Amino acid sequence: MLNPLFRFAYWVAYRLLCARWYVTRETHTGANVAVWHDGKLLVVRHSYQRGLFLPGGGLEAGESGRDAAVRELREEVGLTVDAAALRLALVSTETVAFRTDTTEIYELELDQPSALRIDGREIVEARFADRAELVRDASSQHLVKYLGVRARSATQPV
Repeated sequence: MLNPLFRFAYWVAYRLLCARWYVTRETHTGANVAVWHDGKLLVVRHSYQRGLFLPGGGLEAGESGRDAAVRELREEVGLTVDAAALRLALVSTETVAFRTDTTEIYELELDQPSALRIDGREIVEARFADRAELVRDASSQHLVKYLGVRARSATQPV
């Protein structure tokens, strides 16, 4: 019973933040993680936005992007990973919801699938998706940019 109320609260809060960002045009720094397993990418669906996104979020005071990526994976999907296992793949700066958003995107390849655990409030779905679905349903500009960079690097000779 509480989850729908939390989802509504996230939805309202996000729209209020968008209004604030429209006025302030503030900047934001974040970290996302591209977790791959068996050729599929881990994506999440938020309760307050449509589409698919990489797990991640904003940096806390004094936190590095790598540490934020580890924390966000644990908070959003229940994955605990070693920070040293993350490889910086891309730093992306985009205008997102009226603010300048600079995001470090890290990559991680899982040998074994891990059980995913979501809260059902902020994150309402987490799963591994194939490239065709990602191209069709990706909502994050950072995710689209990352997929483009990854596709180009896959065709480059080593």
